[in-house]
Amino acid sequence: MPPLPFTDSDGHKSLFERVQFAISRLQEESDIEFKRSEPWESLRYSVTRSALAMANLSGGGIVLIGVNQQDDAWMLDGMSESHLATYQPDIVLDQINAFASPNVKLILARHEIEASKEILVLEIQPFFDIPVVCKKNGPDGKGLVSGTIYIRPLGGKPESRPIRTAEEAHMLLERAAEVRSTDFLQKTRRLGLQSKADDLEKFTQELGDL
Repeated sequence: MPPLPFTDSDGHKSLFERVQFAISRLQEESDIEFKRSEPWESLRYSVTRSALAMANLSGGGIVLIGVNQQDDAWMLDGMSESHLATYQPDIVLDQINAFASPNVKLILARHEIEASKEILVLEIQPFFDIPVVCKKNGPDGKGLVSGTIYIRPLGGKPESRPIRTAEEAHMLLERAAEVRSTDFLQKTRRLGLQSKADDLEKFTQELGDL
């Protein structure tokens, strides 16, 4: 299997910039999560829960492995080579998507902090069509429950948790509607239905202003 790409390799510029921003602040956010260096099997279920939740964010999110918390501070300790070797992209993706409906799309990449010190980055893409739901139970105590929609709430404590309020559900459904509308408009334009697509977009905007 080919080695994992680095974030500064061709085609990963936006990911590189996103990671640089995260490590410059060293603060968890709704779309940023840190985890200390551990083998995949040790982090498998917590990362899966985070991936399901971040896929329901409008811009997705990133999980950085190799960032350790000491008291109230985050330290860029890096990822050990023995731990890094356990993160095989096909296995990671398959095991995460064993719990996801629809499937989550993600990228694994290495990010160099300094000579001989790297962290592992998982970039989770936002859902394309409908929100991601956990489709089966995980082992007891691992925080994965069938039929649950996990989110990363905006503001407050950064965490991956189930939807708790009608307002949170409404916001997620609104975003799903926006994603579908955007996809429909793009398809009609590709088919040469430009004027009809523009009329629909204008009508949708007018409805939103009411």
